[in-house]
Amino acid sequence: MDFFADEDALRREREREAREDRLQRAALAIRGKFGGNALLKGMNLLEGATGRDRNRQIGGHAAGNPPEKASAPVPDRKDAEESHGKI
Repeated sequence: MDFFADEDALRREREREAREDRLQRAALAIRGKFGGNALLKGMNLLEGATGRDRNRQIGGHAAGNPPEKASAPVPDRKDAEESHGKI
């Protein structure tokens, strides 16, 4: 027996952790059943927020989706050698 432990504080901490565990399990169940956008933080609804869009992607990336902005073309090796000498 630990004479210096605050039993009430330990009990409250265990109850808080149990409540947090139940909340996390409920959130995971809701997201599993209804999708990643079923539960969002308020900041994900602000203009310019990316949370909802990332939830629609694979691993947060636009895998297989065409980029929204066109990027500069990547020169092939021959073009690079001609403009900058041998690589």
